[in-house]
Amino acid sequence: MIAESPFVRLASGFAAVLILTVGCGESPSPQSGDPAESPLSKAQVNADEEPATSGSKTTPARSSTGRFRRRPTAEAELVDDEDPLNMIGYAAGSQPAPALSGVTRHVSALSHEGLNFVISGHAPGAELVNMKGEVLHRWEAKFHDIWPDYETDVSGQPTSGFWRRAHLFENGDVLVVFESFGFARLDRDSNVLWSQLTPVHHDLQIMDDGNLYILGRNVVREEEAKPGVKRLLTIRKENRRQRKQNADFDDDESRGPLSHLQTILEDYVLIYSPGPTLESRLSLFRCFQNSKQEHSWLDAAKKFWKKENQRTFNATHRDIFHTNSLRVLDGRISERVPEFAEGNYLVSMRHLDMIAVIDPVEEKVVWSMTGASALQHDAQITSDGHLLYFDNQWQLERSRVAMVDPLTREVVWEYGTKPGQDLYSQTCGTVQELPNKNILINETDAGRSLEVTRDGKIVWEFYNPHVVGGDAELIGSLFDVVRLGPDFPTDWFQ
Repeated sequence: MIAESPFVRLASGFAAVLILTVGCGESPSPQSGDPAESPLSKAQVNADEEPATSGSKTTPARSSTGRFRRRPTAEAELVDDEDPLNMIGYAAGSQPAPALSGVTRHVSALSHEGLNFVISGHAPGAELVNMKGEVLHRWEAKFHDIWPDYETDVSGQPTSGFWRRAHLFENGDVLVVFESFGFARLDRDSNVLWSQLTPVHHDLQIMDDGNLYILGRNVVREEEAKPGVKRLLTIRKENRRQRKQNADFDDDESRGPLSHLQTILEDYVLIYSPGPTLESRLSLFRCFQNSKQEHSWLDAAKKFWKKENQRTFNATHRDIFHTNSLRVLDGRISERVPEFAEGNYLVSMRHLDMIAVIDPVEEKVVWSMTGASALQHDAQITSDGHLLYFDNQWQLERSRVAMVDPLTREVVWEYGTKPGQDLYSQTCGTVQELPNKNILINETDAGRSLEVTRDGKIVWEFYNPHVVGGDAELIGSLFDVVRLGPDFPTDWFQ
């Protein structure tokens, strides 16, 4: 196991002191530091998104042992935030659902056959599942299995109860991410090969040379914030004043250990060589500061918060960008759209309603698109050169998957917009283009994964079988389901 740096030990101790001190009513000082060295404290941990407001169809229920949502039924229902079922976690037990469980549809002649690597919110682990829904292999490692000497109690921190992201290697090893804490590599039997305490989050990509590209974040004091951030904080004050006029306004920034501390989160792209060894880090905020006005993050933020005041999903101004996906471009469309050159980064930023391309050499934004999506996730380029992403709030409480021509910015394909194409995940959501051109969609909050053809036909559908509650009303979030090709090595578990 990789030795922890003095910065990590200091940060762990800080988190413990922070929680205890706040409990005594004192005023601790905020932490700031290197994004590749200091895990975030309890209040700084920012899971994929904040809880929904009352009336949302899929209000989250989180515990230290998992992440669940109201289990979908044949008829959509509104969820009451005060319903005690929303507080039932995996510790209360799990059982197979009598309906809408496992594989509910499979048209083998039209689907892309293969194994499925499933990352579920019911527990810190992953499963290898065949097209029938049968589990062929499991991995599981709790937070303290990986970091037994971590000094801070993480039992009350939601993201310590599940793997937010994972990558399966061909030999059965997995790389797993505990949101805002760190990442680790496990072997096929879930033994820890190495671990790294680093505030990473949301997304990662393993390159052919073994290098790891992963999103990181850093905590910055408000008084140390750059000029653009200070302008955003001014906007925040005005937005909060307007939102407090709404009787249903949930003042999320008036609670928690850091409620009286003025801090912000700054996103980075971190590159690790195998080992892992940190090779470089790139501030996405700095890239925007170096860019032309047409890519202004502040203009995008103003528009975002104007909409957020109306939809009130309780996003926090402290998380300036909320970058939630990262792809290293291979240059496949660079002749047609030069900004999408090989080696540039394609990123999705939820709190800007923006998808952007970053030139890491010039450290600037070279392409951006706002207004075409809302709270989107998992932006990527398809084999035929289109921009594919999960559009969480295409309409209020309606999601879609969209495919856009990056040159003309016209929508060339979409799913979720026609009658019968019910799709909604307030948070998260992933997409994958399959070799037969079908699209695998993960409706995270509903615990559903579906494979659809380009003409909109569902040819494979899977509901997370991990559910809890007396009537099995809560379903584990499906953070990701990755379809593996038929040639993916399987000798390591057979």
